[in-house]
Amino acid sequence: MGEQITPETEPSPASYTEISIMAPQSFILSNFPYNFPIRFLKPPKVNDSEEEEEEEEEEEEEEEEEEEEEEEEEEEEEEKEEEEEEEEEEEEEEEEEEEEEEDIFLLVVLSVLPRANPERFHKEYG
Repeated sequence: MGEQITPETEPSPASYTEISIMAPQSFILSNFPYNFPIRFLKPPKVNDSEEEEEEEEEEEEEEEEEEEEEEEEEEEEEEKEEEEEEEEEEEEEEEEEEEEEEDIFLLVVLSVLPRANPERFHKEYG
């Protein structure tokens, strides 16, 4: 076995060689002697921040994509609704125009035909 480190034989802190190990605390404690000078450090925040930022960016991108898809769907639905409304309006306008045309035609017929040919008018229009 190696030399036991006791408070009397412990080297000065200046002579320590620091090694950073990223491992679970339980792993380190089970693989190093209890009196081994260990300082547990939190993992560097830069990496965490970068990973978190990347994850956040990915989440934001996904959310943006979902929002865009939802907006596109809403726009498509709105366009469909608008088209349907326009078609309905056009149909109504056409019906109104046809009614107006019929009215005009009937007015013309009523005003012209009885004088021109009353027998024909009565045969066709009763």
